[in-house]
Amino acid sequence: MFKRIKFEIKGAMGGGREVEIWTGDDNKIHYKKAGVDYGWFFVPSPEGISELSVDSFSRSLGLLNVSTWKKHYEPVGYMVLDGRHWALTYETTDGPAITKTGENAYPKNWEEFLAALEMVVGEF
Repeated sequence: MFKRIKFEIKGAMGGGREVEIWTGDDNKIHYKKAGVDYGWFFVPSPEGISELSVDSFSRSLGLLNVSTWKKHYEPVGYMVLDGRHWALTYETTDGPAITKTGENAYPKNWEEFLAALEMVVGEF
């Protein structure tokens, strides 16, 4: 079962976003997000997001098989000098936290992963 996600994506020339999503003691999903648009201050969620259940979000993440992603993604055949770096730390209630990273390369279901996050935090 989903417990916490910390995700960040940043460009070499600045910019980027960070988001943290977790299950609260109230069994609701909470989040905070930061980025250039917010002056890098964290913007907290409302008092829990009741329209999206923890089970529903957990199932969405489970279907993405984040735990099976490679530990690190990078382009093959060329060196990254500038571009986008991303890092994801994912915790469940029944296992250790896992961390996945990448630079200008992503898992096959990357767009679906971003869509799942945006269901909670909106566009970021």
